Amino acid sequence: MKTFSKTLMPFMLLLLVAMPAGASASMKDAWLKLIKAELPPNCAVSITKVGTVVSGNNGSRDEQWFVNTCSGNREYWVYFYPPSAFPDRHSPYAVVRVITKST
Repeated sequence: MKTFSKTLMPFMLLLLVAMPAGASASMKDAWLKLIKAELPPNCAVSITKVGTVVSGNNGSRDEQWFVNTCSGNREYWVYFYPPSAFPDRHSPYAVVRVITKST
């Protein structure tokens, strides 16, 4: 039993570390796709800064993104709503552009 535990434990730890990294990459790709959808075709988008990040105990995630686009610098809030906690949502991903008023 000890040999099994010694073999299984490192595998489980590796799995726990690898899963969030892969999930994070797919979330980032989904959010970038939504941002690019509102811009002209072939418009480059790059993240310049990630501000506030909020993670819920149900797996939800909110992030404040500052991005550089062909249309200038923009700010977005990107959201992830896990399907298990939000089964009625059309998509688990959402983005909202922040538009500030000039005085």
